[in-house]
Amino acid sequence: MKPLRYILFLSLLQSASIANAQDNSFFKWNDTFFKIGSIKIMNINYGDHFLTHDSINLLKLDTLIKFLIKNPMLKIEVGYHTDQRGGEEYLLKLSQHRTEILKRYLTDNGIKEDRIIAKGYGKSIPRTLEEDQKITITADGTTLYNGPPKTFYFKKGTCLTKEFISEITDKDEQEAAHSLSRRTEIKIIAH
Repeated sequence: MKPLRYILFLSLLQSASIANAQDNSFFKWNDTFFKIGSIKIMNINYGDHFLTHDSINLLKLDTLIKFLIKNPMLKIEVGYHTDQRGGEEYLLKLSQHRTEILKRYLTDNGIKEDRIIAKGYGKSIPRTLEEDQKITITADGTTLYNGPPKTFYFKKGTCLTKEFISEITDKDEQEAAHSLSRRTEIKIIAH
């Protein structure tokens, strides 16, 4: 059987399983089916040398672990993308480090190491939004909700390149665009 290439992006509180119907492989989350190549982003919070252990992170990671345990033949690539700020070499190292942190977390929780490839992409692949995005940030430029919030909207199809973000005149809106660029992707590469 040829290895199947899938992209799986997990969202909070969804359990996933893989299915095959008439040679058309697809994912099933609860009662929703996704075709191969469907894209959702897994937003994971990282500290300098660790995953933050906030309840939202743990729920997302628990969903991923349950999915991998339920589907023991799957191999995944854990990819991390940074925003566009900083030197290319530094961002590649940072993103690789973050994928290694996530890989270590998964192996510490029972997923075999040979099922996981960690790949840091740095800023090499700007995010193109697959759906309209609404993001709320505080006045201090963070995505934390500890100040008066500002909400920004980005349209489906927007490519968050360095050039696009630099043309945004509002600094808070620029920060919102950068926060959308940072993402963890889980790609199923074989089964």
